[in-house]
Amino acid sequence: MLNDLQYMAKLYFLDRFLLEPFVIGFFAFFLLFDFLLLLRKKKTSDLQKISIDLIWFASYKITDFVLICSIYFLFLKHKQDSIEYPSISLSNMVIQILTCLITMDFFHYWIHRWRHRVRFLWPFHTIHHGANHLGILMGIRVHPIESIIIRILFLLPLLLLKELFGSVAWLSGVIYLYYAYCTHMDIPMSFGKFDKLLVSPLVHRIHHLTDFDKYSFNFAQMFSFWDVLFLTYMDPNYINDLLKKPLGIKEKRLFPSDENLVNANIFLIYWKQLLYPIKNYLKLIR
Repeated sequence: MLNDLQYMAKLYFLDRFLLEPFVIGFFAFFLLFDFLLLLRKKKTSDLQKISIDLIWFASYKITDFVLICSIYFLFLKHKQDSIEYPSISLSNMVIQILTCLITMDFFHYWIHRWRHRVRFLWPFHTIHHGANHLGILMGIRVHPIESIIIRILFLLPLLLLKELFGSVAWLSGVIYLYYAYCTHMDIPMSFGKFDKLLVSPLVHRIHHLTDFDKYSFNFAQMFSFWDVLFLTYMDPNYINDLLKKPLGIKEKRLFPSDENLVNANIFLIYWKQLLYPIKNYLKLIR
């Protein structure tokens, strides 16, 4: 078990360390894309909301840095062996990656659904749903505690995939992560009939509608057929004026939402959002 943890720690360490320049470039490109999109739509007021996303992005990277340092000193400091990448044919690699992606999304579906339905987890997940806009950076708006919980819950499937596919599991995880970010793009993109197979930005937009809040639909991040199978799928064609529907959560009266940016310092809003789930949790245990 310890060797498995060391292996996964090294994969995570390599993921965060080697891909960091690409990560920064990826988000910089789509931040510019979001900026130009807002200018085209003449939604210059939403530019302020992106600033909160940037703060949450920085918060996410700080959490990552702390995890990287912890992983290094706990598992990797005295372990110098390298990871072996098996030589397999392209067709076999594609099959293995697809298997890993489907498995990851199955676990993500249930972990995501629990974050909506479990009373303890929902307050932390409101940070992600509290935004009344979509965008690449908004996809990484995650409370640090929720971020750690997700990693712990994903440990079991990752260990399972490691046993079956080795380092291909790491590559699959990278693909899965960036696909998930792209589903948060604020564009009217649909895959048509294939929406029931793959998650498009429009399919995931339904998940963020204020109308549904914690009792949402479309929990899968890559493969919509999990939602179809577990009866939580809603087709974009079922909703009239989908692009005009409000985004966010219903408890806006209590939640320090981005709409307060007009009258408050963005760092103060971030601090209030950071403390919001903790205050809710303290109320639950009283």
